[in-house]
Amino acid sequence: MDSLTTIRKLKEHGCEVFFEKENIWTMDSKGELLITIMSSLAQEESRSISENTTWGIRQSFSEGKFSLPYGNFLGYCKGPNGTPEIVPDEAEIVRRIYKSFLDGETPGSIARLLTARGVPSPGGKGKWHQTTVRSILQNEKYYGSALLQKTFTTDFLTHRKKKNDGELPQYHIKNSHPAIVTKEQWDLVQVELERRSRMPGRFSPKGPLGSRLVCADCGSFFGAKTWHSSDPYKTVIWRCNDKYRPGIERKSGGEKCCTGHVTEEKVMAAFSNIVSDLIARKPQVVEACEAILHELLDSSATDEKRKRLEQEGDAIAKEIESLVERQARETVDGFADKYQELEKRYRSIEERLKAVVTDRQDRAYRAKQAELFLETIKKLPEGEKLESTELFMALVDKVIVGDGLTFILRDGSEEKINGVR
Repeated sequence: MDSLTTIRKLKEHGCEVFFEKENIWTMDSKGELLITIMSSLAQEESRSISENTTWGIRQSFSEGKFSLPYGNFLGYCKGPNGTPEIVPDEAEIVRRIYKSFLDGETPGSIARLLTARGVPSPGGKGKWHQTTVRSILQNEKYYGSALLQKTFTTDFLTHRKKKNDGELPQYHIKNSHPAIVTKEQWDLVQVELERRSRMPGRFSPKGPLGSRLVCADCGSFFGAKTWHSSDPYKTVIWRCNDKYRPGIERKSGGEKCCTGHVTEEKVMAAFSNIVSDLIARKPQVVEACEAILHELLDSSATDEKRKRLEQEGDAIAKEIESLVERQARETVDGFADKYQELEKRYRSIEERLKAVVTDRQDRAYRAKQAELFLETIKKLPEGEKLESTELFMALVDKVIVGDGLTFILRDGSEEKINGVR
């Protein structure tokens, strides 16, 4: 079709095309017929090559074989046996990126820092972009696994790619090559990325407590404030960002929040007490978390409700289509009222279906949090692979600051420490 369209446009301007190999003149009366036949044959040949290539790639995937775009992939090079090998200097950059993110930095701030330090990007450029940092943080190959067929080509002519959302099988090859970061770190980064994306406001990159301490009075986040910044008594405290902001709805009903300030040292000391308690009750905590995780992963009821709503929506859509067809053939009494009623029912089902999808996404996110919490608890205290900051982020979703500290853990449970101010 592209060939014929272009040739016809040229013919309109009196321009002839000669195909040397096939000896075809487009101004000839038989030219367009021959071009149509030859173009169709070429298109089918392209389709056949594409299908054969796709089959070969997917067959390699099923056998656990894969390759990396080493020229633009930071941290690995192609080894003698064809498998990825770690490049020490580049791997250190990757570890620094993961550590910076878990220390509270954002992909954008990490990109600016790497650019300022003159660290070359994966493509060898001087400037880093937050999308590049985010792709490194989300790539499972950095913990030694490979998820294959994450995308696929929908059309062999346009080469348009689409994310694989279950249309085609995916292959997860575990321990396929040496890891640069641990599985625990990678899992923690994924949960933290999603937590930040769900936050109503802008994320504040201020270490592990950034956008994690919540005011019990107004619900706002705490922020880091510096006292005595210019003298030897310099102290960093955490206080409600909206403590003195007028017009804020507060539980206490006052003009300012009744919550006081806390320090990072006191929060982490309280957290240490909670970890000790969790270790003492480890069997019970693991059992309870496994029960919660099992419930969250069971989506049969949600899927059934979604299927039923989709069927109802399809039925109403057919009713609307039938009503419109009847109106086109003959005048239907009360057409406008009937149409509006059907449309109202359809919009209602759309809203309910949207709520079901949102609920399923929330359950999936909570399941990720509970799974991370469970895996972390199981490793305590035999061999902690996470540093204290990462341990805090792995176990704690948020901390509500009121008359004490209420830790909301990632499995959904609460632990309160009184008298910490």
